[in-house]
Amino acid sequence: MLYSDLDHVMRWIEADRAELEQHLEVLPADFLVIGRTEDARSACPRRLRLTEAIVNHIYELTTGRAWDLMFAFRAMSPAAALAIVEHGTENSIASDIEWPMLAEQRGLSIAYREANGLSYRIVEDFDDEADRHDTDPIAWVTRVEIANRHAQALKPVCVPRSTATTQ
Repeated sequence: MLYSDLDHVMRWIEADRAELEQHLEVLPADFLVIGRTEDARSACPRRLRLTEAIVNHIYELTTGRAWDLMFAFRAMSPAAALAIVEHGTENSIASDIEWPMLAEQRGLSIAYREANGLSYRIVEDFDDEADRHDTDPIAWVTRVEIANRHAQALKPVCVPRSTATTQ
């Protein structure tokens, strides 16, 4: 099963169909997170880069994994999909955070790959060469709110460093 925003899939097909097919040909685990390469993340608008970096950093501190999580591209086995349906509680965009952790907690294998062909563009900007919204304060507020939702999904599994080093 593949989970993604349809526009992400369409842009990836347009940018590098062979890369998409290569990543999905054989799944290395029950739950696969496909994130962006550093070059692909660098091409994103600044409001995305900065807010996503915070969430990804918290996830790395929590799990030890430096994964790009907020792009919502997931491939999963039937067992992983069933585990999410039966045990998932996150009903927001923050499922980006919950699902890989839930799959791992349920004893399923998880993996990560990066793709260079993944890119971001909102509907209003499809015909433009670049995103035009980094000067819009409301667009920034929205991204901070989205990042906060992701951070809140991480909070229950975070262990304070002072506690982690004394155990």
